[in-house]
Amino acid sequence: MELEYTESIIKTIDASDLPVYTVWENKWFYRVRNVDGRIVCDKLYIDSFEYQQSSLGICLSKDNERTTEDAWQNAMHKFMNFLRK
Repeated sequence: MELEYTESIIKTIDASDLPVYTVWENKWFYRVRNVDGRIVCDKLYIDSFEYQQSSLGICLSKDNERTTEDAWQNAMHKFMNFLRK
């Protein structure tokens, strides 16, 4: 049996920091936000245009880089344009 361990930056983030945006390899964009008192983690993959909820550990992995809301919005804009075609 093989176990996989993901290091996270979760302990460095305070609730007042939300929403938090991260990116991995400029393809996978993540957003961690508070929705009605719950932590929601969104994942947007712009190579094949996928959008889904993800786990907190994946969104806040140490392999990801912090990014801005503008980067998330630009990725979402590309996704929405893909859906309109």
